[in-house]
Amino acid sequence: MQEMRGIGPQHAHARRQARHPCLVPSAVMGLWLLLASASAQAVPAGVPPLVQANNAATKTTKRSGGVGMVLDGRGGRIVVARVVPGGPAAIAGVRGGDTILTVDGAAIVPGASVSQVAAKVRGPVGREAVLSVARVGHKAPVRLTVVRADLSLLFPKRADSVLVVESGLSLIATSGRWSLGVTFPRGGGEGDLLQYQWALVPAGKRLSTANAQRGLGAVAWGRGGATIQVADWRLVLKRWPARGKLVVAASNLPVAKVSAAQWVETDPATATYVRPRGAPKAYRTTWPVGPCVVKVQAQNAGQPLIAQRLTLRLSNAAGAVLPSATVVTDSDGRATLNLPKGRWTIVGLVPSLPGAGRDIYFAGTLKPGATIACANKAPEERQLEIMSPAAAAQGTPLPATAFNHPLVGAQLPKVAVRAWMGGPNPLPKTLKGKVLLLYLWATWCGPCKRVSPMVAELHARLGDRGLLVIPASVDRDRLALIDYVSNELAGAAPVAWIGPEPLAKLPIRGIPTVVAIDDQGFVRAVHTGTGVGVQTWAHWLEGLLDEAQGKKKRQVRAKPVAQADAAKSSLSARDRALIAAKQRSAAAARKARIQGSKSRPGRRSKSRSKKKRKKKRKKKR
Repeated sequence: MQEMRGIGPQHAHARRQARHPCLVPSAVMGLWLLLASASAQAVPAGVPPLVQANNAATKTTKRSGGVGMVLDGRGGRIVVARVVPGGPAAIAGVRGGDTILTVDGAAIVPGASVSQVAAKVRGPVGREAVLSVARVGHKAPVRLTVVRADLSLLFPKRADSVLVVESGLSLIATSGRWSLGVTFPRGGGEGDLLQYQWALVPAGKRLSTANAQRGLGAVAWGRGGATIQVADWRLVLKRWPARGKLVVAASNLPVAKVSAAQWVETDPATATYVRPRGAPKAYRTTWPVGPCVVKVQAQNAGQPLIAQRLTLRLSNAAGAVLPSATVVTDSDGRATLNLPKGRWTIVGLVPSLPGAGRDIYFAGTLKPGATIACANKAPEERQLEIMSPAAAAQGTPLPATAFNHPLVGAQLPKVAVRAWMGGPNPLPKTLKGKVLLLYLWATWCGPCKRVSPMVAELHARLGDRGLLVIPASVDRDRLALIDYVSNELAGAAPVAWIGPEPLAKLPIRGIPTVVAIDDQGFVRAVHTGTGVGVQTWAHWLEGLLDEAQGKKKRQVRAKPVAQADAAKSSLSARDRALIAAKQRSAAAARKARIQGSKSRPGRRSKSRSKKKRKKKRKKKR
């Protein structure tokens, strides 16, 4: 079992990095410790020192600090498994394989745990710690004097928001030599000259000091972004395609966002440093927009499909297949696609991203094979005949597992909503005459990409009848959700951000999960995963809406599943078979013990026989 603990406020991030296979082997039982050296020594080439290596200029504070290495317990010894590149331990000369002998003169007893050694190393930021280590090839112990450093400089948290390069963005950073700052007086579009102001002073001082070096810089940026270099600080700027802006994608030093008016007055020692977050990736890769104009008309049985979303699956001459951008048909069922020049083949329809209105994908199928030649400037027109789905699909019932879930028949426990995105809270004061469809999903969930368009279609079809659709996101990353909602869910139902905690409280094994709740607040069906089509859900929900609105006799609601049965019903068939086999073997062993005790008279068998005789006497009376 691994023993992994952090020191200071960044311990959670340290544990995440320690679990990464590229940083620490999974077999290592280690602990991140952050340490600064009292003497400037060489660090690996290309890696700037992250803390100041000068005792006189290092301020002592009450904040918890530590060292920069990974410790491992091996055979009763505490060994340095790895040193953080560019960190204080690397500056001090600590090497991988060193065995810790003493910390501040206190000997490390054989069998001491990593946590016990960590407690000795921890201390206020800026205070010295003296280590004595045994090193291979050295007969005598090696003595190292270090200065504890703040963890936020070596293991900064990831930024809560994307650092968009716009007017007023001001950043500061600190290294072993310098305190640096950059501010952008204004943003700029692609191809424009991006101007910025920079300043640097010796490490530990404010940028407003008299001996600060200042200057102006400019860089042109395009699709490849741009790079800004100030002394040993390197900022990598990348283009955010969804918004056409630059963002700070990477930095070789932790950065802190400060006020534009006070960026030179900010004390580097009190700033909160973070790792920049790159531009969010597109939820779905589509064909790029090009100069070729293609007009298509969608109709079903001669009738145009009006104000519906359309997404075509196209292949080019090279055989690559991707969806087109989602477009909305007009009053004549026409829509315009902008594609790069070339020859395109219509493979079929794909579900559109969730949005306002119905999706043509769920109206039927499209006969593939039509080709589009995008070579001329004049728009090319194609007529798309949508074939209706089979009528039998509309009457397919929900699977029996949807009604055997532990939540069915009970009221849904209260779930706290952190924030509403894409619109205000749509929940009414009462569910009278309505049905609530709770959809648990996440932006990183692969199967959710197939279920989300179906839930959006149910919202478009039955929203006017009284169906309330609540997409509840269990994402941890708030910004990833914000970017997805703002760019991919325009016009869709408001999203409730609930975070991952409710999944641990509810008997739900995974996502995507759809929970149907009637007008009295009771759960009527729960389905996890894919496999249920929009026609099946729509047919069943229409019946539930008829019940809520008094158009249909209310069915007998299923009773909540017992606690023991609830645990079984949430297991797979294989798990239930294993549990049943273990129960049978335990019952057989218990029966064998009882029979063995009867064959060997003793105190236990006599006591049981006395109980039986007492029961017989009571019955006779």
